[in-house]
Parts: sequence; C-alpha cells; structure tokens
Amino acid sequence: MTYHAETTTRRLMAALLLATIALAGCSTATTPAQVTPAPPPPATGEPAPPPTSPPPPPAPPAQPVLPAWVTPVTDENFAQLVEKHRPNEMGKVLILEYHHFGEEEDRWTRTYENFRKDLETLYAKGFRAVNLGDYLRDDMKLPAGTSPVIFTFDDSPKNQLTLIEKDGKWEADPKTPVGIMLQFAKEHPDFGVAGTFFVKFTEVPFEEENWKEKLKFLVASGFEVGNHSYTHDNLSLMDEAGVQRSLGMNVKRVQEALPDYDGWALALPLGIWPENKALAVEGEHEGTRYKHRAVLLVADSPVWSPYDKRQDVNALQRTQAIQSEFDRWFSYLETYRYVSDGDPETVVIPESYQENLEPAKIQGKKLRTYPDNG
Repeated sequence: MTYHAETTTRRLMAALLLATIALAGCSTATTPAQVTPAPPPPATGEPAPPPTSPPPPPAPPAQPVLPAWVTPVTDENFAQLVEKHRPNEMGKVLILEYHHFGEEEDRWTRTYENFRKDLETLYAKGFRAVNLGDYLRDDMKLPAGTSPVIFTFDDSPKNQLTLIEKDGKWEADPKTPVGIMLQFAKEHPDFGVAGTFFVKFTEVPFEEENWKEKLKFLVASGFEVGNHSYTHDNLSLMDEAGVQRSLGMNVKRVQEALPDYDGWALALPLGIWPENKALAVEGEHEGTRYKHRAVLLVADSPVWSPYDKRQDVNALQRTQAIQSEFDRWFSYLETYRYVSDGDPETVVIPESYQENLEPAKIQGKKLRTYPDNG
C-alpha cells in the first residue's frame, strides 16, 4: 500500500469512530425535568397572605324558648314546688254556668256588677280562665299554683253580647259580659280570655241581625261556640229524627258564620236527655253531621280532672253562677281543686290520688307524687 492510500484509510476509520461515539451519546441523553418556577415575592410593603384556617364547627341547635307560664319540674326544685304550691292535677275543675245578665239579680240572672266581682274573686283565689276545649284536650296552660275555671254561657240572649262599630271595626259593648271579660283581661293579662257560648235559634243568637258577626267576633277574641239545640228543645219529647233535626240544624245555621264549626260540644237544653242518649252525642240531619266531644248538664258540682278515670265527658256537671253556689263550692275547692304544677310535661299529684288515676290519660307525661301530709 502506498503512503497516500494508508493515510486516507486511517482518516476514514477515525471519522467512522467519531460518528459512532456521537450516535451513542445521543441515544443515552435525557430531557431536562420541567421545574415550576417559584411564585414571585410580594411587593415591597405588602404582607404575605395568611394561612388557610379550617371551617368553624357547626353551631349547637337552638334551645326552645319556653312560654312564660311554664316552670319545668326538676329533681332540684320539686320539694320547693310542693311546699309552695301543693300541686294536685287530680283535683276538681270548676265549670261555671251563666244565663242572663241585667241590673237585678235573680235565679237565672247575674248582674253586670256581680259578674265583674266574680272575675275579681276568682282571680284573687288563684283561678285562671281556660276554654272547655282546653280541658277536653288536656291543654290547660296554667302557671304553677293556679287552678282552671271554665266559663259557659247558655241561651245566647242579647244581654250577653252587644257589638259597637268603631272606626270600621266591631268592639264589644263594655257593659256586657264579653266586654267586661275583655277589659278584665287587659288589666290582668295572666287571667286569660276564655268561655263557651252555647247558642240557640229560638231567635237568632244574641237576638240581633248581626249575629253572624257576633259569632265571628267571639271566636276571634278567644272564645268558643257550642250547641244548645235549635230552639231550646226538650229533647226527651222528640223522636229520634226530631232530636237529630234539632241538633243538626243548630250546626248548619252556625256554619253560616263559622264554616269550620262541627257541633263539638252540647249543653243539654233544660238539662234533659233524649230517650236515646247516644243521639245527644252523635247524629246527622239532611247531610249535616254533628259529633259532640262533650255533653254538659245543667248543674251540680265541679268535674273530675282530665286524668281521673271517673271523668265522663258526656255528662259534665256545671256549677250555677249564683252567690249561694259560689259560697258552697269555694269552700270545698280550697281543699279539693285542681292545682297546676306549671309544667306541661309532668303530672304532679298527692300519693292518695293515684288509685283513681287513669294511666292512659297521662299521654307520655311524667308522673310525680308526694306524701299527702309531706
């Protein structure tokens, strides 16, 4: 081989070697990793953002606000409650029966002045007005140490309620029993506004053309309306169809003013039952049904507690609102009347009353007793 040929060969081999090395280097090289740039520093004088705080825990559920008249009975205050009030929710309940009102007192008439005195006496003795419906539902809202009184008014004469129109609204004549009660409740808000008016249609209720407005006014003011038969009928002299007509027609007429009225309570006219007593409780006349949840008699004595197994809502006795009866029964009730414990979730009674307690009537409430002489 000549010198020139050998030199050319060496140069070719060197070039081939360099190319091989270069290719090998390319196959093993890696791509540089992507680096996230750091956030720029805050501008001069601008504070760094605070770290994120965890969310606050949920607020506890709000405690129910108890009505002002409620005083919960607890282990801590029970002895003091008994010592102060001697609660007895198995005691007797006073249902008063009124008829006419006027300027002179007689057997069936209470003077307006004496009616006002009745309210003052009852209030001073610790009685508070409740509706008959409250008694039937066991929903008498009574502060501790107070007792219920239920007012009932029979016959719906004009002297029970007269309305006066003032500034386009109806107001009760302040001289009538309704006006007297509403004014008394303003002066003594804790006494309450309550009473049941048992109406009839011998003439329209309260003997005036605006009788519908009167019924609406009563209900709107906190009173109740009940059945006293259609024309103050002696139900014992009627056949079964006649009894149902008398009681059903009363409901139908009252519904002209109070569409939701269903004849929920009956004051027996003259205190006399029909021959079929069941028809005084429930019946129907020409598509109008009535179902009385209570039937009231004319008179006799205070009634049993809602928790007493002797209670008969279809024969509730009443006390005539005349002075001799007040004197008689106030003395008795000093010892035997219903006295509230102030807690709608408990029933507190002396131990000796347990024998007549109807457990089913407690309706989940807590029963607490104390020694009669304790």
